[in-house]
Amino acid sequence: MNISPTVLLAILLCAGLAVAGCTTAPSPPVTATSAPAVSLPSLAFTAADLPAGYVLTMGRQKNASEVSDLATGLGWKAGYVVEYMDSGSPEGSQNVITQTLTTYPESNMPDVIAYISKVDHAYPDLIYTDIPLTGLGLSGNSRVFVGGLNQSRSQSPVMLIVPTTVSPLSAGQSLTTTATREAYGQSFVEVIFSKGTTLEVIRMSGPTVSDREVIALARTAYSKIP
Repeated sequence: MNISPTVLLAILLCAGLAVAGCTTAPSPPVTATSAPAVSLPSLAFTAADLPAGYVLTMGRQKNASEVSDLATGLGWKAGYVVEYMDSGSPEGSQNVITQTLTTYPESNMPDVIAYISKVDHAYPDLIYTDIPLTGLGLSGNSRVFVGGLNQSRSQSPVMLIVPTTVSPLSAGQSLTTTATREAYGQSFVEVIFSKGTTLEVIRMSGPTVSDREVIALARTAYSKIP
């Protein structure tokens, strides 16, 4: 049998490479990587986002040791929190605004939001009023509520928020007014919402909180999320 010189050369080259251990290894499989998570600090409020007089009192990353096993089980990935205080009010009567940002799988957001809402409705000294979301401009996974003061647990007098229902809610409307009746402790207004893999909880607490301001802040925060 006659073998052409070209074929013979190819056989000899392959044999030589095999003996030398220089055969080409198969390429490793390509592992798909997910897109990088949104930078939570980049979404946090700046002083320009807040009403006049509010100053930053705290801003930091949260780590896994600070969250519950339930949060971890629901897919907690990262957290960041900022706090601002109204420096224009007398000491002891300042309102405080906190913004907590967290990364969770988007599919778990309804369960996460329901859990946070349940926990934040559980303070025994407060009476809760849920605010309708119609016209708010946030996603369906949202909650807005007021924790009003319970007069039966009196310590020292402050101004009490009196909720009133308005629907649909336009950008300039407020659902609460500051009444002159006395109550005790502090009230708060809280908005919980998600967009994609980002969850935010925005709360104003203090003696004269405003749902109008909190809802406006929530719209600002929502618009920052890509």
